Amino acid sequence: MTRISADTNVMRWTVTALAYAGMLPMIACVLWFAPASICQILLLSNAAVITAIVSFVIADKQALLVFCLLFGCLLLGERKLAVFRQQPDYYRRLRLIVTSITITLQLTAYGLTR
Repeated sequence: MTRISADTNVMRWTVTALAYAGMLPMIACVLWFAPASICQILLLSNAAVITAIVSFVIADKQALLVFCLLFGCLLLGERKLAVFRQQPDYYRRLRLIVTSITITLQLTAYGLTR
């Protein structure tokens, strides 16, 4: 494969991927207004993962702060969304402890990188 055709393939793949990615907000709107709340939970969780990946690639060390924010939002979501409120008390307490430790460790790691 020549250099020109390899570049063309990369460009074609990039353009195609971006075109399909452009549809994601429209799909999200449809799912958000669907009657099942599970769709909203899936959208929020996927948005958190995408945000984490993008921040890690773009922001480097500052991604740790974004991760802290995302874990905090996850914790709030677990407290507020009906699906998670049905979990046993011990599990909810465990999630609070583990998430708090995770946030503390990430803040410590960020502090050590400065």
